[in-house]
Amino acid sequence: METTCVQYNKLLSEIFQWLNEHRITQLRVLALWMYGLFQAKHCSLHKVSDYLPLESNKASKIQRLERFLKNPGIVVKVIYMEIVKVMLEKWNSRSLDIAMDRTDWKIFNLLWYSIQ
Repeated sequence: METTCVQYNKLLSEIFQWLNEHRITQLRVLALWMYGLFQAKHCSLHKVSDYLPLESNKASKIQRLERFLKNPGIVVKVIYMEIVKVMLEKWNSRSLDIAMDRTDWKIFNLLWYSIQ
């Protein structure tokens, strides 16, 4: 997967430093998810896929995100806690704004939190 998006590449580089024991292929899709969420400001697969810096069709982008979510080898709790730890260590403000969003995805009920 090649992309020339500067922001995505910078995000991937940061994620790789935080989670360097994980597979690079998984980190690439995690970076795509994060980049898409930041850009779309929404957690819908269809909306996030519109912002992915890939030269593939929409269905392929959605399928890539879905495969990541279904992958049993990805332990979300571990990845999430590692990222949150790094982000909070770098936080230099006294207050946090927390946003919450819920969406249904097939048989799953997803609850997303973000720190702004």
